[in-house]
Amino acid sequence: MNFTALIPLLSNLVPFIQEVMKLVSKIDPEEINKIEKEFMALVDVLKQHSSNPAAIPSVHEFEAIAKRLIAAKDRYKFVEAKTGVPWYMIAVIHERESSQNWYDSLAQGDPWDRVSVHVPRGRGPFSSWEAAAIDALRLQGFENVIDWRLEKILYHLEAYNGWGYSTHATPSAYLWAGTNQYHSGKYIADGVWDESAVDTQAGTAALLSCMMKLDSSISPERETTEGYVEPPTPTPKPAPTPESYNWEDVATAAWQLVVTLFGKKNV
Repeated sequence: MNFTALIPLLSNLVPFIQEVMKLVSKIDPEEINKIEKEFMALVDVLKQHSSNPAAIPSVHEFEAIAKRLIAAKDRYKFVEAKTGVPWYMIAVIHERESSQNWYDSLAQGDPWDRVSVHVPRGRGPFSSWEAAAIDALRLQGFENVIDWRLEKILYHLEAYNGWGYSTHATPSAYLWAGTNQYHSGKYIADGVWDESAVDTQAGTAALLSCMMKLDSSISPERETTEGYVEPPTPTPKPAPTPESYNWEDVATAAWQLVVTLFGKKNV
């Protein structure tokens, strides 16, 4: 079978997929407002604290991790320049997904030089960590985000990992592990929940808080007390022609639709 002949047909599906994405990704502003107000309250009382110091990183360990992430700012800023995602958000994702291992993908911690086997599966191989990171962030549609206030960063961090914690009425360990907002409960594998398990990794919110104290250039704006504000509408880009698409465009658009409909993962 001549698969090359299918490219124009599949490419013509991309605009349709993108339009469906716009419809299913629209979130009720009131729901965004509610979630961001919750994040505002949590951030305002955030402390690096635990009733189980043996299981959770200490303040000194948090600082050591934060310094290590800040030291790699230039590599993260390269990815920021390609995607628009704040470098410090990329850094904390890198720590959570692979303990800042430069041989593992930002998407799920699988080696980036081979095809991924964990969610999102089937990505790669890539030529570098940076190339894999750019793919992971674009896969989430982050390059289209134009509002990176602190509460929205936290919102997107939880969305990146998955909203499964909310179904268990538990603050997400992906954000809050190692703080006074989290005590127990975690996904011990993709989609596998354990109420008694304690996440021993540093949460992304705690790491961001620590990094902000160490690097004054990290100063994302805070959400307003009025809550959700519709961001300005970006200047529309010219519609691409079918000839401009390729297999990567088709695969990425299709995966973004799947992610939007069913969520990425929960770990």
